[in-house]
Amino acid sequence: MSIPLDANVLLRLTADAGEIGALFEEEVEAALAEGGVAVSTVTFVETARLHHHGWIDLGRHPAVWRRERLQSGLRQVPVSGDIAVESVLLMSTGFHNDPRTS
Repeated sequence: MSIPLDANVLLRLTADAGEIGALFEEEVEAALAEGGVAVSTVTFVETARLHHHGWIDLGRHPAVWRRERLQSGLRQVPVSGDIAVESVLLMSTGFHNDPRTS
């Protein structure tokens, strides 16, 4: 099984604040053991930015936090240059901005 996570879900899972359903947490834990949970490289950019601006506290340097996630079995999926460029161009198409930076 492969489970892709976005930054929001990854942060909620790692905060262990009971905000994610128990069944989903169990599925993620089982998939982690098999290398079946992945995040985009951009997820780590987002979490580092949120931490840098004081909107979240990772409790450690973002690079250390990232390494810990990867050591737990999380896979990082690289973003191609084409996707990176297109993601920025979405802003001119009416795609919503991050409300914290608007």
